[in-house]
Amino acid sequence: MANTVKTPNMQLTLPVVGSDPGPDWANNLYNALVQVDQHNHSLGNGVQINVNGLNLTGDLTINSNNFTNARSIRFTPNSSPLALATDLGCLYESGVDLWYNDGSGNQVRLTSGGVVNATSSGIANGTASATFVSSVLVVNSNTSTPANIQVASVLLGNNVANSKYLTLQPPSAMAANYSVTLPSIPAQTSIMQLDTSGNMVANLVVDNSSLQNTSNTLSVKAQGITQAMLSPVTVATTVSAGGMAISNSSASFVQTTSTLTPVTNLSVTITTTGRPVQLRIIDDGVNSLIGSAGSGMILNGTGNCQAAVAFFIGSTQLTYQLYQVAIGSALASQVTIPASAVSHTDVSVNGAPGTYTYTVKVALGAGNALTMQNLKLLAKEV
Repeated sequence: MANTVKTPNMQLTLPVVGSDPGPDWANNLYNALVQVDQHNHSLGNGVQINVNGLNLTGDLTINSNNFTNARSIRFTPNSSPLALATDLGCLYESGVDLWYNDGSGNQVRLTSGGVVNATSSGIANGTASATFVSSVLVVNSNTSTPANIQVASVLLGNNVANSKYLTLQPPSAMAANYSVTLPSIPAQTSIMQLDTSGNMVANLVVDNSSLQNTSNTLSVKAQGITQAMLSPVTVATTVSAGGMAISNSSASFVQTTSTLTPVTNLSVTITTTGRPVQLRIIDDGVNSLIGSAGSGMILNGTGNCQAAVAFFIGSTQLTYQLYQVAIGSALASQVTIPASAVSHTDVSVNGAPGTYTYTVKVALGAGNALTMQNLKLLAKEV
């Protein structure tokens, strides 16, 4: 029979009564008691303590270690938020909601009415922030520095209940990014324009001198446009299909011979699609004000005065229009034939699309002189 046995939990060597002789009996018992004195209830050092063996009557510290493998943490509801001087950095339940006291003792409510209590006066990310200030959402990239906002459409309403909304939105299917820059407030009422760079400008002033606004009707004021204003305008003497070509002004072109001579500037080039081309002599609109030189074909002389006007396509003559006026000695020595009296429709190009150049030539049949005064040549496919 063995003199000793091993205990199941701490493997203590104990003497068997009546079998283990002294002094071994005393030594085995002494060693077992020393081992019992050192036990800590860890595995192999005594029976581990279960929940029924605990009766905590004070705070439990885990010495700055972590709780791990916890399925949940269940709080005892407090009747009100914790407010002791020692209630710092603690998570707890007050009523039915979750609260947190920060290190300064601020009581932060984390839930309310079954949802996260997410009310906030603002959000921040680094130096950027979005904050309501006096009911205005202020978005900054840094202190007092506005930031950009990326959105789709913006709904603008009035500061009243149940306001209607104006939706500010970009055009659909934009091919590329671009910017539109608003103008500064003009000193006078002006017409706003948008240039090809996306800049809105308000530099066309309604000054009520040349351009006026009367009863919400925009118009050119009588006698408000001078020759100096219109002279810099560039006319299109060469146009593509579908365009209307208008020559520069003849100014005062004087013809004193019977030879057909090109009138200065009365030349245009037009591209056609194969339809006839209408040709007309028009006034240039510059010297048509009362008291100016006016416009038209002016014949000088006495008796039977004659003038001829011919339209050319390239070097080919299309027409020869003769104008005859009898000027009596008792009358003035000149007669003006209006520009509207001279026109022609060129059917030679019908069915032959292409690019054609038209000119006007004049000759003096009888009289002292023929003056082509402030006239232009107009060509348009019909």
